[in-house]
Amino acid sequence: MLSPDIQNDLFTSLASVLLDYVKSEVEIASCYAILADEVKDASKKELLGASLRYIHKGNVRERAIGFIELKDMDAGTISEKLIELLKPFELDPLKCVGQGYDGASVMSGIHGGVQARMKGAGYRNATYVYCASHRLNLVLAATAEGHPLMKSFLDILDLTYSFMNGTKRHAVFIDVQDERYPNVQALELARSCSTRWFSRSLEVERFLRRFDCILDTLSIFGNDDDADTSLAAKSLLGSLQTKKFMTILVYFGRLYDYSDFCAKAFQKSTATVSSV
Repeated sequence: MLSPDIQNDLFTSLASVLLDYVKSEVEIASCYAILADEVKDASKKELLGASLRYIHKGNVRERAIGFIELKDMDAGTISEKLIELLKPFELDPLKCVGQGYDGASVMSGIHGGVQARMKGAGYRNATYVYCASHRLNLVLAATAEGHPLMKSFLDILDLTYSFMNGTKRHAVFIDVQDERYPNVQALELARSCSTRWFSRSLEVERFLRRFDCILDTLSIFGNDDDADTSLAAKSLLGSLQTKKFMTILVYFGRLYDYSDFCAKAFQKSTATVSSV
């Protein structure tokens, strides 16, 4: 087996080769655009991820150029780190014709936001474009949160995840899956973000696929010696077994087929302002 150091060296070398290839393409392009977003890694660190969008031989290219840790989430720090990611490519700032981020004020602010700071740093031709997929995310999330029935359904999903995430309960949930579905990889319930509608898609999908196992696990803990655990399990079990909840669960499963299609269409590298 390769040591961790050797593995890291290999990854670093591969990344260097790929980035050199991207640089060779984008430096001969007539113009380019910057795409960026904040994400969290497995260790919960805040990272800034960036990509370049450009035309190469008549085809649209979108290439990731790296991630960098964010110590602070203010516009000044984010714009500085974004420029740091772009620096190795030695691109002409005036050839940058667009910058695409989410609609948060720290990114979109016309005076002190990242888009304004990038223009002030020399990227003055970079027109800011609000991410269409993020906008759709917010509209759908706000619509669902604003409807009492939908909000109740989503709250039950979150409460179920929180309950099942306990160490002992999670272990029982995995055991129940192994018993019901031998020789099949156990599924983990997915945690969603309230402002990211499409993160609900995986949550609902797995909830549907392992609904029977969730009910079995809650039934087991409904007889737990700990009164609080038993009460919480029985309460959730009652909520999940109502016709109203099960109907909405199936409905949401189908609804995401349509909304996911829209989101993926917006995120395609071939998407344009006119097609969106």
